[in-house]
Amino acid sequence: MVQASIKKEFKRIFMTAGYMFYDVPSGQEMYNLLPLIGKDDFCILVSVSGTNKKIVEAARTLRLRGVTLMSITKNRENTLSHLCDFCLYIGESNYFETPIHWQYESTTSYFILIEILFFKYLEYCQRKESVNEIR
Repeated sequence: MVQASIKKEFKRIFMTAGYMFYDVPSGQEMYNLLPLIGKDDFCILVSVSGTNKKIVEAARTLRLRGVTLMSITKNRENTLSHLCDFCLYIGESNYFETPIHWQYESTTSYFILIEILFFKYLEYCQRKESVNEIR
């Protein structure tokens, strides 16, 4: 559920800048989509542990094709981060037990990261536009 929420937030926030993110589940749909991804694409792979076998396998396939990859994981040392060009990490957070004895982990840091990426992307676009206006 955490990974699905993160992907939905990426889609929501970047759509306001006119960019579409495709939320691809790590099942059969991902395998069907892999042949359509090429070296001009940029893929963000979200895996809390960084060890999800299907995502790691997809990253290997995409890396061989020259696709630029970025991972978002919680653990610094993981298989996925070693396959990606850019790696972002979320710090360890505390687990809290709920009244019905479930464990709850805060996802706030993921959403803050997405907002920071979005604002930095907007700054990049503005700088790029300024340079083009000068020319």
